[in-house]
Amino acid sequence: MGLTRLRRYPVRLKLEPASITVSSPRLGEVPPEFSCDNEHINHWFRVHSRSEHDGYDCRVKYFYREEVRRELAGFCCISIRREPQSDFVGASFIADRFFDQDRITTVHLRWLAVKSGLERRGLGSIMMGSVVEAAYNVIVNAGAHAITVQHMGPASNALYRKFGFVEYGDNRENKLYLPAQAVLDTIGE
Repeated sequence: MGLTRLRRYPVRLKLEPASITVSSPRLGEVPPEFSCDNEHINHWFRVHSRSEHDGYDCRVKYFYREEVRRELAGFCCISIRREPQSDFVGASFIADRFFDQDRITTVHLRWLAVKSGLERRGLGSIMMGSVVEAAYNVIVNAGAHAITVQHMGPASNALYRKFGFVEYGDNRENKLYLPAQAVLDTIGE
């Protein structure tokens, strides 16, 4: 599946999607230089991305701009989580048959970051397309019920809401989710 399969979200891009390549880091690969406007993300990338990029519960993807010497333009990191059922009580995607479980499986978007100077060009939307496609595979093959994310500010909140994410759980934690059915409807044939 390519990024063009996302039918539901028309996006105006200032970057040519064909100029963006996606790759997973190779085992032992030193991550390229990366810096965004969030020091917490920068720290995780410098210190942990190499050791965690191919772990049991973590997958990292790099997004490169090919027209600029294969410059790292952004990255995303997803993991599989078992989240408390109580956080999702009343959520539209929970069916009665799940109420006997204490936890449900979700795809959690741990990080989505665009390099400083490349913001507001549509790269975040391209990266979210890749996240939604990865989540689709987990939903179909492992039965995950949603994509979850904890947003860090107004720009990320706007991006996630554009893709249909809504609030859940303790609102003080800025938690958003996208139901599995929305992912299936977006990617589906």
